[in-house]
Amino acid sequence: DHGFDALAMNFRGCSGEPNRKVAMYHSGWTRDLHEALVMVASLGRYRNVHLVGFSLGGNVVLKYLGENPSMVPDNVRGAVAVSVPCDLEDSALALARPQCLLYTRYLLDQLRKKIIEKDRLFPGRLDVQGVEKLRTFRQFDDRFTAPLHGFKDALDYWRRSSSARFLPAID
Repeated sequence: DHGFDALAMNFRGCSGEPNRKVAMYHSGWTRDLHEALVMVASLGRYRNVHLVGFSLGGNVVLKYLGENPSMVPDNVRGAVAVSVPCDLEDSALALARPQCLLYTRYLLDQLRKKIIEKDRLFPGRLDVQGVEKLRTFRQFDDRFTAPLHGFKDALDYWRRSSSARFLPAID
């Protein structure tokens, strides 16, 4: 009614059904965002595109804009990022504090369910034994996120995927 079109994008496996690959998504995965923006630009109908990202989605938006600014389509005019964990290492440490136990447990429960579903879809590709005992993001990311996505460990993943280091390149 007001002349705006909207495109919503979910991370792989976060739309209510698992994606078709062992790899899922992670906090620094900008490739899907880039592909969607290139597709939108190819339509030739949108001169002004604005990005909005919340939480991990905000980290992806900010990282995308700063990691290779010359690759961002010309029609991207602005972005808003809300409640962003710009430093994933600090965020993981904060979530490991006792006062964050309930929220951390909830998030890890969601991730455990996704890993167990991946194991069902791709038998023998993941070792899910003891997954229910993982209590921190460091444990989960060391065991699953990092190896599934080519990182050495959780620290390598967090440091390379945090948007904070890409912020200075955003103009």
